[in-house]
Amino acid sequence: MNQDAEQSATAEDAEEFWYCLRSQTKKEHLAAAQIRHRIGIEVFAPRITFTKKTKRGKVRFTEALFPGYLFCYCHIETHLRHLLSMPGILAVVRYGNRIPPIPGEFIQELKDRIPAENFETPDPVIEVGAPVTVIDGPFKNLQAVVTQVLGARDRVRILLEFLGRQAEIEVASHSVFRDDHKPKEGF
Repeated sequence: MNQDAEQSATAEDAEEFWYCLRSQTKKEHLAAAQIRHRIGIEVFAPRITFTKKTKRGKVRFTEALFPGYLFCYCHIETHLRHLLSMPGILAVVRYGNRIPPIPGEFIQELKDRIPAENFETPDPVIEVGAPVTVIDGPFKNLQAVVTQVLGARDRVRILLEFLGRQAEIEVASHSVFRDDHKPKEGF
């Protein structure tokens, strides 16, 4: 191999690419922060905030968009040992002995589609005809249909089946959760 070819191969090896790292679940953002702070390389670990129905009512959760994974942009040969020593990092995603790079276009497309690294999904909108579940009060866990939205009082009128007959009742809008998860308009 001549000297020009050797220099070309060395230049290719020194290129930075995106790689996928396996992290501890629910600690992706902490591992990403450690990598940024200690190594100083670019990390992509998007998180999503959403509303979920729980026994306590509506609760906002923030979780990793890709649970257990994050992406870093680096020269893997130079940074592999440092990356694997970071708290929360379990491994680099490999196929056999090969660590495949992630195409930069793919990461860029993800970044373009995700409005921010920490983004929120809109709360499900409550509208007439929407299927809902009552999440607190005496009718907890009953399914119903919204018949009227009383916006000024932040309440809704719902039709539900109770004790073998249909009844229309009025409840606070925060006491129901939309079952089909239709997002608010404009998102």
